[in-house]
Amino acid sequence: QIGYEVLQNCVDIDDTAKFIPWQHHERFDGSGYPKGLRGYQIHEFARIAALADVYDAMSTDRIYRKRFLPHEVIEYLRDKGKILFDPELTKAFLQNIAPFPIGSLVLLNSGEKAVVAKIPKDFPTRPEVEIIFGTDGALLEVPLKKDLKEDLTLFIIRAFKDDGDEKFH
Repeated sequence: QIGYEVLQNCVDIDDTAKFIPWQHHERFDGSGYPKGLRGYQIHEFARIAALADVYDAMSTDRIYRKRFLPHEVIEYLRDKGKILFDPELTKAFLQNIAPFPIGSLVLLNSGEKAVVAKIPKDFPTRPEVEIIFGTDGALLEVPLKKDLKEDLTLFIIRAFKDDGDEKFH
């Protein structure tokens, strides 16, 4: 609410944008704060900002916990998005977020380890990867390119954090 009050004095900011700092902690089911607004009582801009805020908060290290991986945050939003957030906005948001961003280190169901190289817009859960460690754990001399959209026998079973807490090789 303080941000909203500060922005009230800013003539260069559109009035509708001023609802964002006031309402972005409100939840679609009424469980948010500061007013316990629900559904379409919450301004559309604030409903959008709420999704971005939660995604950012969960995917960033905090003093009290390590960040979640993008696919973990997406799973949370997919699950809670129907209740806490506007379902239509959640669907649109999730269609534009990659569960395994380019450069992500991933483990395939084959036991091979790879780096995500390209993400297809129409099927972000099946990216193109470059396999860099074989099933035996040995580093490949030349990365092996695989398109998971084409090779349906392969899929990502987990992603590795790049914070040094776990070994990739």
